Amino acid sequence: MLAGKAAALIERHSMLKKCAVLTVGVSGGADSIALLHFLLGICQECGIGLKAAHLNHNLRGGESLRDEEFVWRVCGEWGVELAIKSLPIAEIASVNGLSVEECAREERYRFFREICADSTDDLNRKSGDKIATGHTLSDSVETQLLNFARGTGLKGLCGIPPIRDNIIRPLLSCTRKDVEDYCRKYNLDYITDSTNLSDDYSRNKLRHHVIPVLEEINPAFLESALHTADILTEDEYYLNLQARLLTSGLERDGSYSREGYLGLYEAMQKRILRILCAKNGIEPSARRIGLMDSVIRRGSGAVQLSADHIFTCRNSLFMIGTVKGDEGENGLRNIEVDLTKLPDDGLFQLMAGKFVKLLLVNRTEFEYLYKNNRKLLKYAVDCGKIGRIVVLRGRRPGDSIRLAGRGCTKSFKKLFNEKAVPVPERAVRIVICGTDESPVWLEGFGPAQSYYVTEDTAHILLIELLGET
Repeated sequence: MLAGKAAALIERHSMLKKCAVLTVGVSGGADSIALLHFLLGICQECGIGLKAAHLNHNLRGGESLRDEEFVWRVCGEWGVELAIKSLPIAEIASVNGLSVEECAREERYRFFREICADSTDDLNRKSGDKIATGHTLSDSVETQLLNFARGTGLKGLCGIPPIRDNIIRPLLSCTRKDVEDYCRKYNLDYITDSTNLSDDYSRNKLRHHVIPVLEEINPAFLESALHTADILTEDEYYLNLQARLLTSGLERDGSYSREGYLGLYEAMQKRILRILCAKNGIEPSARRIGLMDSVIRRGSGAVQLSADHIFTCRNSLFMIGTVKGDEGENGLRNIEVDLTKLPDDGLFQLMAGKFVKLLLVNRTEFEYLYKNNRKLLKYAVDCGKIGRIVVLRGRRPGDSIRLAGRGCTKSFKKLFNEKAVPVPERAVRIVICGTDESPVWLEGFGPAQSYYVTEDTAHILLIELLGET
């Protein structure tokens, strides 16, 4: 049953067309062992190179090491080349603010691409190398239900795609029962992840409690879900095709017509914004899409989408620009400044209509200016502590600062919330950093405690804002 379904899916989607080397992700579980065994025969027949990859997540102590050793043994017995990597996933997830599941998935695919001669970058791609994973129909249906429970659009209800970039999923029309039957037929050993037996994870709750009830209502529920996913995938493909055509029609030399956008159905509007995000390598989350849409409807403003990208709407046009780069028309530039070589006017343009003026003064000059402007301390930084080089930039995810006189470190997000700074304005607030990228000064809030000007400060950097705030 599994072999027939998998072969049909491979043929239907031309999964192995022009494939030179296939890398199979192998965890040691039934799905991946069945996949490796099945593909070993297929690749031998087709003259395709085959290798395996195993990532040890180090999440289950001795079990993780057991899994690694098991995969080593199986690949050795079957004569399959194997690459193994061990990572402290829990620590990486904590540092990057990700869930353990999300982090494990990201690192797993990163590793697969490292050892696969292929790359998602077409410019560096070696012809035909692909990655195969053991996702099954059961996994796809769980994804559909999980997305539905959390709230999703049409794409989320399509489940797991059979092909994404250079990743193929030959078992996606096979159920978990098909996999287990295949393993019994060929007497294949596999290991069971103990966490799969627990209800600590949302997927397991669906697997143990929800899907069995749906199968009581309809014994062919999984196959029905697959049929539904196929229909929705066709609709999704057509709507995206139309959205891409409409996006091209809105383009005006790299920007896009606000008037044209507002004249479209809302369903197409959101798709266009998702397309623009995808083109720039930005995750098109519902929150980001909502913020972008609100800026367009308002007619002007900006939203920082990532550390390197900002969405702006001005003069009846909108676009996604880069924060970094030499051109500062759209989004805050990332500018490195040598304080020993300031221009005569000390002026730096971070974006259209927004400038920062930097001025170096000694203690005597500062005291004279301070007598006439008691707010000057909020715009002053101790040069002796900041060093020779400073960086002017926009806000980045994870930024935080210990403001002078506050006694605690707070994230920019919390500070902006406390001061009720409008979301579009947050993206264009200026940050001054040292060479280590830690914030020294934040527009609207002032200097960090460590760089506050005191009686012992001999040389001071004064900051003046010009243009839009």
